Amino acid sequence: MAMVTLRLNGPFHVGQDTGAERQKVHAYIPSDTLFSALVTAWAQLGRADEVIEQFRGQPPFTLTSAFPCLLARTDPPRALVRLLPLPLVRLPADELLPPRQKKGIRWVSWGVFEKLCAAQTLEGETSEANRVQAGTVWLLREEREAISRGWGREADSVIWWATEAVPRVVVDRVTSASNLFYTGRMALAENVGLWFAIRGEGGVEVASRWLDLVGRALHVLADAGLGGLRSAGHGAFTWAWDDGPAPLLRESQIEAGYAVTLARYAPKDEVEVARSLQARAASYQLVTIAGWCQDEALHPWRRKRVRLVSEGSVIGRLEGPMGRLVDVRPTGAPQANFGERGVYRYGYAFPMSVRPEALREVAHD
Repeated sequence: MAMVTLRLNGPFHVGQDTGAERQKVHAYIPSDTLFSALVTAWAQLGRADEVIEQFRGQPPFTLTSAFPCLLARTDPPRALVRLLPLPLVRLPADELLPPRQKKGIRWVSWGVFEKLCAAQTLEGETSEANRVQAGTVWLLREEREAISRGWGREADSVIWWATEAVPRVVVDRVTSASNLFYTGRMALAENVGLWFAIRGEGGVEVASRWLDLVGRALHVLADAGLGGLRSAGHGAFTWAWDDGPAPLLRESQIEAGYAVTLARYAPKDEVEVARSLQARAASYQLVTIAGWCQDEALHPWRRKRVRLVSEGSVIGRLEGPMGRLVDVRPTGAPQANFGERGVYRYGYAFPMSVRPEALREVAHD
């Protein structure tokens, strides 16, 4: 298992699929967006066909979404505290964490994540001081203290990230009339970055040649940027392999028959849907993804919409890789010319084990 830390050079834009609305953006980079960016870089290196062919069969590795992290003051950057989406498991009782406060939590530290998935007590860890970023981020006390030591200030004294609305103008080419609109972007604080993990198939270490290929793609993307509005300078970053203490990844433990996915997930067939999403204790959320693509003539087309299971969802665990690449070439557009080239959306799960006691409904299958 390998981990990568990204330090953004400025704001980035990964929009939410909300129709014509362009101001709603994510505070992270989803796994399908990250993989698409890597494939674009591999295409420039002449390696995209090789990679896609491999992933359409037995994927050599899977990756997580790029989640926020708190960076230590080191060079190269190293994650001090990694954040993860709130897993859809049992939360502490209402007397420890009131329902209103539970609803506000969107992110948890790795320490909180592991305790929730292992059904360990969080008594003494639910104080208001441990919930920062307006109550949306939940930390352990020792992590909060580590941030204070590393930053030289309290963890709740700064805004870690914020959405900004940027005015933009489009000019009609016929009438020269101008039209003002706003586009959202995500700005991270100075000591906040992103991180993601890469894991070899079956939980084994990723082969060195694939790590090398990922590294070469990241070198290309560092200047080109991630997400949208790259022509306006958004999404550029510096990156490093994070050789700091790795979190405990219990991907090999499947005693509950369930897992929490840290990547967006598209079941490959009806059998996998039944076993992963229709399992008794499954608890998941869906996200609808659209977007644009270009055909061989560089004409833009709307990609097919696809529904993916979002990060943090609890799904039934299967042996082997879970998910697939979804072909999202536009349909109903006979004039589009893609030749033999596919347009793919990454949909492989990144499962993390969860104990039976942590499930919202304990399974007895």
